[in-house]
Amino acid sequence: MEHYFTHIEEGKSGFVVSTINPYRILAKTGSRKTAELCQGAVEAAINTLTTEWPDQDGRPHRRLLTGEKPKLGVLQGGRE
Repeated sequence: MEHYFTHIEEGKSGFVVSTINPYRILAKTGSRKTAELCQGAVEAAINTLTTEWPDQDGRPHRRLLTGEKPKLGVLQGGRE
C-alpha cells in the first residue's frame, strides 16, 4: 500500500489539495483533474527531495536531502 503525504478534499466550492500532517492547504480548484495533477506534482517533489525509510509500524519517515554531510563530533556542554 502506497502512503501519500497529501490528500484531496471535496467541498462546496470545489476541491482542496492539502498536506496531511501538518495540515496545510496547497491548492483550491474547481476541477478534480487539476486537483489530482497538483497532488501528483507535490508527491513527486517530495519523493525527489527526500529519502525514506520505514518505522516500526511500517509508516514511512522522510528526511530532506540537503547534499551536506552531517557534522560529527562531541557537543560541548556540561555542568559549570
